[in-house]
Amino acid sequence: MALRALPETSDIGGLDRGIWVTAALPDGTLLTCPPFLKVARAQIAELQRQREQYEKFSPEWKRINKAVAKAYAKAHRRSENWARHTAIEIVARYGVIALEDLKLVNMTKSAKGTKEVPGKGVAQKKGLNRSLQDAALARLAYWICVKAEEAARRVWKVDPKDSSRECIGCGHTEAANRCRARFTCRRCRHEEHAHVNAAQVLTARGQVAETSWRAAGCPVAKRPVPRNRRRQAAGPSSSTGPGRLLTQKSRECAT
Repeated sequence: MALRALPETSDIGGLDRGIWVTAALPDGTLLTCPPFLKVARAQIAELQRQREQYEKFSPEWKRINKAVAKAYAKAHRRSENWARHTAIEIVARYGVIALEDLKLVNMTKSAKGTKEVPGKGVAQKKGLNRSLQDAALARLAYWICVKAEEAARRVWKVDPKDSSRECIGCGHTEAANRCRARFTCRRCRHEEHAHVNAAQVLTARGQVAETSWRAAGCPVAKRPVPRNRRRQAAGPSSSTGPGRLLTQKSRECAT
């Protein structure tokens, strides 16, 4: 694979991903993915209402069905394009990137439950799932992994636990530290944008992972076995220290 020529840098950048702020960087940069899917839903809902007026599989039904698929595809392409270009900018800025090890598949599970045990807050959970999907969190992580590998950069997946509640100044962790988008430490009174503080905490965790990796002699991470369409082979995983080193597209990023 031909590597992209980028200036050498040893800067480490943690990336805090969320619904309202898609990506926050430790220097205070806030990046938000435009609501491509949200905007497209109004058009798609109108097309679906028109489709109900026609007999299923009739010529008009098929025509509107194709228009619905086209609207979905256009919104997806625009979101994918934003994630790709944003990933290029982030990879060009940092030599080492720390990503939250988010379990997005579990985070977007339905809350419907079963007939015997119905779920609670189904409508609210459905809205949250849509917001998570609209934010393109997985697409951004996927393209960061791809572009980092092309540029011979390193990506660490670090534990996201309490990253939004921990103070970067003194390390104090408390739920009351955060109030919506503002972070105010109850111990040292450090104030910062909540997402920026979280990005700085993730940067520190990425630094710990990077230091542990170097102390271990910079071992080469094994490339996972590519997924086969008919056979799903589990490739060897490598873990060094408090973080997980990614050198190519990870399974979480591909979701």
